[in-house]
Amino acid sequence: MTSQTGELVRKTLEYATQHAFEISDEKAFSIYFAFFYLEKMRVEGINPVFEFERHVFKEAKFPQFFTEKERLDILVHIEGKRVGFEFKYPKVTDQQSTKKRAEIYQAICRLVHLTGVGFLYKGILICATNNPAVYSEGESKLYPTHNGYYIDKNSYILPLESPNKVISHSSYGKIWNCKAPNSIRFQWNTIQGHSYQYLSPIEISNVTS
Repeated sequence: MTSQTGELVRKTLEYATQHAFEISDEKAFSIYFAFFYLEKMRVEGINPVFEFERHVFKEAKFPQFFTEKERLDILVHIEGKRVGFEFKYPKVTDQQSTKKRAEIYQAICRLVHLTGVGFLYKGILICATNNPAVYSEGESKLYPTHNGYYIDKNSYILPLESPNKVISHSSYGKIWNCKAPNSIRFQWNTIQGHSYQYLSPIEISNVTS
């Protein structure tokens, strides 16, 4: 499923290039992606139901520190199963690239929680960026997201921080240093003629959900 979802991300970005416009933000990114995702599902004879900006805080029993973002970008109901999508779209014009990388980790944590409590069958992180500070390896990066970075299954996502604790930073918000239920790889892909790179979708699943 990861490769098929990745192709839909590529298709979304290429559509913008072909029609000479730039996707403005994460919300627009999610809507364009949903259009192509729905198209693909219908070709396969599946009629998914979409919920955008779905409130999940109470229903999914989030710990208090997750209050910074109570909504899931897209919740898709597919044949009795719930698949959740989080979208990140950091731009080169964003001044705080470290904060943007931290937000990627926050999204991963939300998906880990949502799958872990059984609210989601699967969680998927979608990300595209034209900011080299996100996809290129730099010096002593906090919250590494560079190409090729790998987190082993059952490893804590922030190995240098206290395990299973809430990491709080005044500039970057709060991140739960959770265990990765499956391996996570940051694999960035280029598109010919396009300034943005996209991340091979990161899937989070839990065998108990």
